[in-house]
Amino acid sequence: MTEEGKSIAEQKAEMNQTAWKKIETAVAQFKQAGEIDYMKMSVAAKTFFMLSSSGNSATETELSESAKALGWSPKPQEIAESIGFLKKLGLVGTMDTK
Repeated sequence: MTEEGKSIAEQKAEMNQTAWKKIETAVAQFKQAGEIDYMKMSVAAKTFFMLSSSGNSATETELSESAKALGWSPKPQEIAESIGFLKKLGLVGTMDTK
């Protein structure tokens, strides 16, 4: 970031400290969840969308199959990795099976 960009960011942060704190919290959560490249982040976002839209739980295989209806084709392993990342962010949970 350029010096001018840093200055503008600092001004914006001072103007709206509540929003800035939320941004800082979100950034900290992402850092704590670990490194993830943009392609995996895309799969995680789409996985989260599918889970949120359905309101139900689903397996990696079910999500992989459902994704085809949306025009993309992640493998179950990619879905599993994205769910792991979403768990670290506290955005999804798991169901215990008996």
